[in-house]
Amino acid sequence: MGPTNRLEDGIDLPCMKIGEGDRLAKWHLKRCELQNRAPMYYLLDERTRLAGCHMIREALERVILEEGIDRFKQFSREVIEEGRRSFKSRIREMTVPGRYRSPSFFDVTFADKEQLPSRARRDFMMHSPFEVRIGGDGVYELDLDGSSSWGYHSMNCTPSAMQGAIWVQFTQTLICSDKVNDGASRSRPTSRRERSPIWATPRARPRSPGPSSSPPSPATRAPSRAPCRPAASSRR
Repeated sequence: MGPTNRLEDGIDLPCMKIGEGDRLAKWHLKRCELQNRAPMYYLLDERTRLAGCHMIREALERVILEEGIDRFKQFSREVIEEGRRSFKSRIREMTVPGRYRSPSFFDVTFADKEQLPSRARRDFMMHSPFEVRIGGDGVYELDLDGSSSWGYHSMNCTPSAMQGAIWVQFTQTLICSDKVNDGASRSRPTSRRERSPIWATPRARPRSPGPSSSPPSPATRAPSRAPCRPAASSRR
């Protein structure tokens, strides 16, 4: 079993502004306390991340002061382009061009779980297909179309969370270097079906054995179709 609504789901931090002037917002700290089972440790992590932002900013300011803003921008573009070319070269080196498909089904038996609310007590099958299309020029296309729709269960996923999971996989397999940047994203198109658990939109509302009145959707907002970049704010 698992959470069936946002209150039970714990803390969720999409790309949002959580502070200003090198200070974390009070509402954000309070939110962390209410939606976390170990708020002391999480708030300590937040302050550690803030200290890390200070270190990165000071290093960037030092480089810009020594080299100039124009050279820094040129260097940034070259590093990203180098990352894109390196990713495509790695794909050509380690993979065989073609289309790879893998279905993945698992059963969810919640119908007899009296601990769950009536809207979540149902038995169903979850489908998480995985398709990769690799071109001879090093193009890597990831397609998650065909996934089951969202529901009142703990298998929903936001686009940013899926993006993070994909990056973890790549950094441990294909991008095993210290030059992990946005270059790989520029050469790796990703397709997600809008009504899949990855989008978690409220349009494909599942049928529930409970009353006709249903609570608000677990999604906080319907995301756009634009590809999601890794958020600058912290997430756990």
